[in-house]
Formats: sequence, structure tokens, C-alpha cells
Amino acid sequence: MNRDICAIAFLCGFSVFSFAQVKPLLPDSIVGYYITGRDSVVDSRRVYTYDPHGWLLRMDSYDRAVPWTYQESRLHYEYTYNNAGNLKTDSLSQSLITAGEWMPIIKSEYSYTDRNLPSVTYRWYRDFSKNVWRDPYKTEYQYDENWNRVSTVQFIWVDSRQKWALSGVPHTYQYNESSRLTRENYHGMDVDIPMDFQIEYSYPADSLKVIRTFKKHPRDTAWYLSQTEEKVYDPDGRIKNQTSYWMNYADSSQNPLSKTVWHYMENGSLQLKTDYFWKGKIWLLSVRTHYYYPSVLTSIDLAPEAKDLVYPNPTTGTVWLSGAQVPARVSVYQQNGQLMKTFTSTGPALDLSFLPSGAYLLVIESSGKAARRIKIIKLGCRL
Repeated sequence: MNRDICAIAFLCGFSVFSFAQVKPLLPDSIVGYYITGRDSVVDSRRVYTYDPHGWLLRMDSYDRAVPWTYQESRLHYEYTYNNAGNLKTDSLSQSLITAGEWMPIIKSEYSYTDRNLPSVTYRWYRDFSKNVWRDPYKTEYQYDENWNRVSTVQFIWVDSRQKWALSGVPHTYQYNESSRLTRENYHGMDVDIPMDFQIEYSYPADSLKVIRTFKKHPRDTAWYLSQTEEKVYDPDGRIKNQTSYWMNYADSSQNPLSKTVWHYMENGSLQLKTDYFWKGKIWLLSVRTHYYYPSVLTSIDLAPEAKDLVYPNPTTGTVWLSGAQVPARVSVYQQNGQLMKTFTSTGPALDLSFLPSGAYLLVIESSGKAARRIKIIKLGCRL
């Protein structure tokens, strides 16, 4: 799900880790600056609202009217969650400036497998001409015996036939023996031409790097390379930079296209994201995105980091709580401070097999004790 609550993906299969103590934060707002020559123009702003436990409840999007000012909020997202801590519903509303009210335009509902993996998603779009919700779209997710996602299939409800009909070609995924994603295949449009797309993943040995190769072809023709993308991560699993290259078919060379660099604070929180585009022989800055805090995590009464509270660490799935009172409320945060999941543990065993490889912060709250935080490393990967 491409939402702010699932913002950063982690590199799989680390061989070297840094165990530096961090206390990541949740951003209250994000401001993007569009760079024009020597001037910086405020282009967009996102404001986040959380509940006291760090659940993302609402995100407001502001549009730029004139430099350094904002229009009133034009779009906002709202989120609800189920008892297992998974996203249950979300909705997107648009502000009707003339009427002074909000109009819902998209809404979604999510269901999950017994392993808390996405199972089925329903999505509705508002038909403004009739002021009604259109027939829903449905997306089904299928997994293999290792719980790797192998396909995403979309359907549309046909009211005249009272049944679901397949919408397009399934999006499929392939993995290697280590459960690393190696290939995606899907169908789409390139301008107005139906096109098959393929993304291949490679992982250089002893490197914190992922290379994605994009290929495409119109129907009944050969595949051809269109673009490559390199992502580089730090030992804590945080993305550092991403560079894209386009294929020059005249001489079969790959040329720089765009680059994004992420900057973090000492506590592991994302501070700045800068975007560049290639022009001739140099990189030119195009967009700067600043992340602003404080965060709801700073309001939690945290005891010193309890390094021996959870074992084994690193882990490939199940960890055990040592000395914790049960039941305990467990919250799992990404390195950027984004809450991934909150659940109640009724015993000493915690199942973290749903997490991709990477570094996470566990916040454990139990009766009569201050909340304790533990930096944990998850090994093995399932994308």
C-alpha cells in the first residue's frame, strides 16, 4: 500500500549492521521547495495528525498559490485501523472552496490474511456527474508457501452481470531461493500504447545496493531496456540515495536522468530529501523536501534502552520478551519513526515474521513500568 504509513522500504539480507542507539521521530509536517534558478519556491506541504499512540489519523495536503503562501487545505486523507493494528479504511476528500465543504472522492477498505498480510482491497471512486459512488474495484493478493507475494489481481464489479470481472493482466512477482524479489511483470499504457512492463532486481554481492532494470515492449515485439535505477542503503537499512538512468538507443549507452538523496538526523529521523535532474554534465537541484518535528514519540515516557529485553537479536522471525509483564502493548516503528504495527502480547513470544529485513524500534508498554525501547534487527526478507 502506497501510503505515508508505509513510506520506506528496507534492503534485504544485510551482512553488516550498525547498532547505534537511535530514537526516530514522527514528522508533524513536510514542506517541499521547488528550485527555480537561485530561488526556492514553496511548492507543497503535508501536515500529519496522530493519536497519542502514534497512529496516523489524517494527512492534509496544501497547494501553492503564490510563492511563500498556501491555499487553504485542498486534499486530506483519513485512516482507521483494525484491532491487529493494520490499516482498515482510508478516504481521500477534496475541499470545495466555493461551497466551503469537503467532498469525499475516493475510499478504500482493506482485509488481511492470518499473517497480517494484505488479502483483499476494495476501492470506490465518486462519480461527480451523478454524485454517487461508482461500482467498486477489487484487488486480490496471492502468496506462495513462503508468504512471498506472487501476484496482484484487479477486478471490477459489473453491475449489469452482477459479478466481478478481471480488469487487466495480473501483476506477478518472482523470487530467488533467499526470498529476494527478482522480477515483476505487469501490463499498462505508455502514452496511448498498450505495453508490457518488466522490472528485474539484482543485488551486488557484499553491497547495500539494489539495482532495478526496467524493460518494456508493445505486444508481439521484443523486450527492450528503457531505464535502470540504483538504490543504496546504509547499514541500518535506511535508504541513502537513488539514481535513475535512461537508455540511449542510438549508441546503447545509459545516461543519468535523476537522483534523490536522503539525509538523516543523529537519532535516525529523516530530515531532508533532495531531488536532482541531470543537465548536460552536472546535477541540478530541483526539489528540497524538509521534514519537521517534534513527534508523538517524544511524549512517551521512555526508560533507557533495554538491550537484553528481547532475544534473539538479530532475529529471523520470533523473539522472546525477557522480564516483561504480560499483557504488554508492543509498537513497531520504522527507522523514519513511522508506526508500522501495534498489538497486544499475551505471552513472552512475539512474531515479527511479517517485517521485511531492516532495523526497527520496538516500544513495549506494560502495566506498572515505563515504556521500554529496543533497537532490533530483522533478518531474512519477504517483499
